[in-house]
Amino acid sequence: MKKCINCKKEITKKAKRCKSCSNSKNGLGRKASEKTKKRISNGIKNNLPSTSFKEGEHPWNFKLRGDIRLARGKRNNKWKGDEVSYAGLHIWVKNNLGNPIKCEFCGKIETNRRKINWANKSHEYKRDLNDWFALCGFCHYKYDRGLR
Repeated sequence: MKKCINCKKEITKKAKRCKSCSNSKNGLGRKASEKTKKRISNGIKNNLPSTSFKEGEHPWNFKLRGDIRLARGKRNNKWKGDEVSYAGLHIWVKNNLGNPIKCEFCGKIETNRRKINWANKSHEYKRDLNDWFALCGFCHYKYDRGLR
């Protein structure tokens, strides 16, 4: 009969550990050192994760990341201004105006069957938030074809 690598109990031929050892937190058979146990318990007492950095230490990419919030809009080095693509402009409009709820032509409210989109008034696709309004799919189609 084969024995468990952790507790030396008799087990089946296929398994390496008995059920109690494989289900326990220490299933790999390694025991934490006293130094590691102390570090973890101090982290728990101070409400820190066990992987937190010591005072004065930083991750390797600390200076590379910077503050992500500062890189929004015109401060981003990939900002294209008026040279933005069709899809990029629609994403920018949605981020700034949010999701439209009501069609401005027919007054219908968004349901699962009727999606409301942002439509461009002038058809010039400028980066101007006043040049956009909310239309349902049916009214958007008519507006773009010049029927409304």
